[in-house]
Amino acid sequence: MIRLRSLYMGAAAGALVAALSATPAISSTTTTTIAVSATSLSSCVVAATPLAFGSYSAATSSPNDATSTVTATCTSGTPYTLALDAGTTSGSTGPCPSATRS
Repeated sequence: MIRLRSLYMGAAAGALVAALSATPAISSTTTTTIAVSATSLSSCVVAATPLAFGSYSAATSSPNDATSTVTATCTSGTPYTLALDAGTTSGSTGPCPSATRS
């Protein structure tokens, strides 16, 4: 009786596997369009390359000149003014460059 039941269970399991494997896989892709919106906030990032004057001796009368690049990267259409001044040290002179986008 036990052997017959095992044989019957094995046959039923085999039939189930065969039935499931004979069923074709069904898949489909559906696409749609959705409305998307975003608001870009006005912002700027200001960066500068290092400004290194090197060694300076107060015994010489010639100043050390150096250059640096300052950049402003802003979201499109953002107005900005970027200005440099002579600083707060006495004796600071020179042109004060500025850039404006309006």
